[in-house]
Amino acid sequence: MKRTARSRSASCVAGLTVFIALALPAVAEADAVADWNVHATSAILSASQPPQVTVLTYAMVQGAVYDAVNAIDRTHRPYLGAAPANPWDSQDAAAATAAFRVLAALFPSQLSTLAAHYQDSLTAIPDGPMKDGGIVAGDGAAAAMLAARTNDGRGGPFTVVIGSQPGEWQPTPPAFIVDPTFAIHAASARFSFRARRCSVRMGRMR
Repeated sequence: MKRTARSRSASCVAGLTVFIALALPAVAEADAVADWNVHATSAILSASQPPQVTVLTYAMVQGAVYDAVNAIDRTHRPYLGAAPANPWDSQDAAAATAAFRVLAALFPSQLSTLAAHYQDSLTAIPDGPMKDGGIVAGDGAAAAMLAARTNDGRGGPFTVVIGSQPGEWQPTPPAFIVDPTFAIHAASARFSFRARRCSVRMGRMR
């Protein structure tokens, strides 16, 4: 029986969720990161994103979370770079804010649901300068990620490059078909691979 596009997407999301959960066991007490992985998964499934887009969405969210927390922790090289925050700022607030801002930009139709989750995350963190500093760090990391991915060519016209080098499409027998979605897959894979490496390093922060 052929699997539907939604079932393939769900399988992809499930696999990525398990990977991220294993890669980020100790950052910001794991609570904010784990919670927002769940919220990201729900948003992706509600939007019925195809697998190649799902990978990029997770990469954007986790890349922003990584930079937000690392701006406070300062133990690893940043992915896009962010102004260092105070080492006592709340990592939970930073992680939740970064994830929320990216998801809200990617899924504006789900803003009310995401905003409710964000409010829950912030309510669990004591008010004060540490919380405020974490929010600022998260805002900055999310803004950098969204700016980096704006007008990056996704969804626009492209030419499939045929060849034998990495990133090039190699037609295979018997039909020698050129896959029109290959360029999107390749671009997403290169970006998500870098973000996954950041996520793995992030899991080793503490």
